[in-house]
Amino acid sequence: MEDGDDVEFEGEEFQNSKNFGDVNKELNSKEAKRQNAALLLLAAIVRRGSGLASDVAKSFDFKLPIFPKLAECRRKKFEMKRKHSTRRSFVGFAMSFLEVGKPGLLRWVLQQKEMYSGVLRGLDNDDDETVVYVLSTLRDRILVPESLAGGAAAELAHSILVIVCTDPSNGLMPNLERLPNPLRGNPKRLLGLMKKLKATDIDYHRYLLLAIIKGRPLFGSAYLDEFPYNLEDHASPIWFAAVSLAAALISSVGSGLPFAFLNSQCEDPPSFSSPDVQSVIKCISPRPFTRLVVNKGLLHTNSLVRNGTLMLVLEELKLLDSFISTIESNFCSSNQLMHRWVSLKQDIQDEVRIMLSDTQVLLSLLSSLSTRYKNLGSCLKRAADSEIEQSAKKLKTDAANEEIDILVSGVCSSPDIALLEGSGVVEGMHDVDELNNRDDHAKIAGGMHQCSLRGIPVKDEETHFYSTLLDTLKVYHVS
Repeated sequence: MEDGDDVEFEGEEFQNSKNFGDVNKELNSKEAKRQNAALLLLAAIVRRGSGLASDVAKSFDFKLPIFPKLAECRRKKFEMKRKHSTRRSFVGFAMSFLEVGKPGLLRWVLQQKEMYSGVLRGLDNDDDETVVYVLSTLRDRILVPESLAGGAAAELAHSILVIVCTDPSNGLMPNLERLPNPLRGNPKRLLGLMKKLKATDIDYHRYLLLAIIKGRPLFGSAYLDEFPYNLEDHASPIWFAAVSLAAALISSVGSGLPFAFLNSQCEDPPSFSSPDVQSVIKCISPRPFTRLVVNKGLLHTNSLVRNGTLMLVLEELKLLDSFISTIESNFCSSNQLMHRWVSLKQDIQDEVRIMLSDTQVLLSLLSSLSTRYKNLGSCLKRAADSEIEQSAKKLKTDAANEEIDILVSGVCSSPDIALLEGSGVVEGMHDVDELNNRDDHAKIAGGMHQCSLRGIPVKDEETHFYSTLLDTLKVYHVS
């Protein structure tokens, strides 16, 4: 039987047979043609239905010494010998259990780590069709809520994918640390997988994407440069999810050791045009998120759009601040090289600030905060004056009948107004230097919380927005 031939059999005849002796004999034959035939037969049986798949899972000996070797790619004189390789048939057999999708079976079969380890470890040498087949099967059959595979199975599949996509020893992730490693990785395939992940809809896909990008500006910039979501329509229901994902990606890039390349230059800084520096810049100011797109988002009437856009801006500024701080830490080098580090810092700041959101837009949003709380203060004062007047009338009426202890309740304007005035919000806070005081931040946030407790209709999204705005302006000022 040739590789790829259709396999026909009588399911009932197989069900009555509990003996895999003939199959094992073919697998142990050491002849690729016979081994392929046995693997194709097993895969075809499994795909016929969950009942037959369970029979195979219970009866087949996954511990056969020859079985893991069937996943290997045979080499001859440094060339891949695909025609007589058993790997493709082995992969098909392993994936056939996942394609059936029976929850109980999936939980059990995913514990056959030798089989799936063999599948994943050879992906770096597989053709594109096989790579897409394996990763898409794991993505669509295991890492989705509809799979009903169970938490443990989904966690296991997710952890396997994270390992195979992030550990350079598995062949997909390049060795970015430049340590001795015979595997060069395959960035093109990995980026292709990243773009196919449904990261705005499925948590496991999102976690996998963030794990791949963590501390790796090279992959972060490549993904953001080809961001697979439309950002033109701010009113689109997917827009907030997309911009939130972008903010999370930039945050993930900034964790770990994203600027390790600066420490490996022997005190001589990299050039501004070097791939490492450019990849960080592309993460700080992603191409799809132009100044126009960001400014429109910040000024949008929908509070979710405003919040999502501001989160993105804040993460961009944080990454910039961290990058600049790392560069400044090298200023202690010799005077001969100092000017190069200073020049690199200035070039980066000049390049990035052209593309970041307009400072005036952020300040105009801060000005609207001032106006809002002036109005809130007036409302609180009018409400308090009215309540005091009503209480006084009631006290005057009751005083003629009996002596009582005078207690005026409900007067909340003074503390709140004083709090807002003391914070500087009511005066406008046009000087950005005032943002350096962290106590003011706490007062403003506390004031908004107090007003909401008094029945003032302040939405959580708005409270979060203005709190984030203050943090953003602070980072903007010091970057």
